[in-house]
Formats: sequence, structure tokens, C-alpha cells
Amino acid sequence: METNLILLIISTSLKSIVIFSLGTVLFRKWLKQKQRYYSDFPFLNSLGFYFYAIGKIFDIYLYIRFRTNDTSGIINDSLVLAFAKARFLLSPVIVLIPYVILMLVIWFQGRKKLQIGIGFGWAIISIFAVLIARSYPQLLMINAAIAFPPIFLSIITFGIINHQKRLPEINSLILMIGWSSYVVSQLIRSIWVNLGSGTWGLSYIAELIEMFTFVIIGIGFMIPAFYNKSEKRSNIIKKSINDFEENIENLDVLSSLT
Repeated sequence: METNLILLIISTSLKSIVIFSLGTVLFRKWLKQKQRYYSDFPFLNSLGFYFYAIGKIFDIYLYIRFRTNDTSGIINDSLVLAFAKARFLLSPVIVLIPYVILMLVIWFQGRKKLQIGIGFGWAIISIFAVLIARSYPQLLMINAAIAFPPIFLSIITFGIINHQKRLPEINSLILMIGWSSYVVSQLIRSIWVNLGSGTWGLSYIAELIEMFTFVIIGIGFMIPAFYNKSEKRSNIIKKSINDFEENIENLDVLSSLT
């Protein structure tokens, strides 16, 4: 087994462990909440991280299976094709379902029928597209078509949230940076594949870069917004001023009585 493939397996395994750990941290954060809802950010994103980590295990199998094969043609091995389709059904379809739910909740609050209609339609079209694919390049194209719309929408959404200083319990600025970095890492992934030797080239570098983008995203869901601290400080100052004014008024009342 060539060195690049060994490094790819190691980096993918590490990526799976790190992302699974991020999911566990978010899930524990959700469990510590006084009130827990299945639409909460920590819960939905922990599910997304868990599913993505499992999907990387499928990737390891495919990396090994295609180590000496041309990945540009139709996959004739039914078992390998089934594994490849299972991988792309898991990630991006199942992985992105929590993020699609989040975006629908944010943009269409209280409009349950519209949320269900859009979410169900996206899921059905995505699943059908994966099932009819016959080659690895087709699956990669479908992956991009499925994944990028929700991700671009999330970048825009978190940018608006940060600008409007809403949802201080998450750091929308870091999330916007994290998802933007992930998109860039996907766009340059083919560069690493074409560098080096073997079928997968230097793809292990791409896996490590993507891992760091997910760490950024995880941090964005773990820490509050920067403006949350300034708001708390402002509220403390306002309270101190109000208390001071009340004390002055009380003194004026006492002096008038005397």
C-alpha cells in the first residue's frame, strides 16, 4: 500500500474521530440545557456531525477499493456501487437534513406546511438523484448539487444573524467563516487529488483541511456571539445607572421630608 493512501486512511480516520467528538460535545451541551427541544442548534448539529463521521468510514472503504482503479467510469461491481450510494445517501443527504431543518425553522417560523413541503421535496429529489447514479463522478456532481444550496443558504443566514445581532447563544460570525472555509476546501479538493501519485493523490491534505473547517463550525455552535458579551456589559451599565438615579431620587425625597 502506497504512502499517500496510508496517509489518506490515517487522516480520514482522524477526521472521523474529531468530528464524532465535536458531535458528542454538542450533544452534552444540549443535555445540560434546562429546556430541551429537538429543534435546538446543539442537538441538530450533533446529529449532523455523527452522521458525517460515520460517512467517513464509508470513504475509507472506497479509498481502499479504488486504490488501483479508474474512478472516472461506470462502477460495474454492484457491491462497491451499493457502498458508494450508501455513502452519498448518508453524506450529504442525511448529514444535511439537520441543517435544512435549521434553515427552514429560521426562515419560515410558524409555517409548518411550507417547512415540511420544502424539506420533504429536497430530501426526495436528493435520494432519487443518488439512487440513479452509475459512476463516482456522477455521485460527486450530485453531492455538490445537493450540498451547496443549503450550505450557501447557511452562510447567508449566519451573516444576517451576525449583522442583526440575533441568537447570541451561538457565534454566527464564526459559523459563517467556518462554512465559507468548507466551501473553499471543497472547491480546491480536486487540486489535491491531481497532485502526487496513485488514484487519490494528496487527498489526505484535503481531508485535514476539511477537518479544521468542521472544528471552526463546531466552535461556532459551542461559544456565544461576541456581541453577547457587549450586550451583557451594556445591560450592567444601564442597570447601574438606573440604580444610581433611583438612589438620587430617594435622597431627594428624604431631603424634602426633612
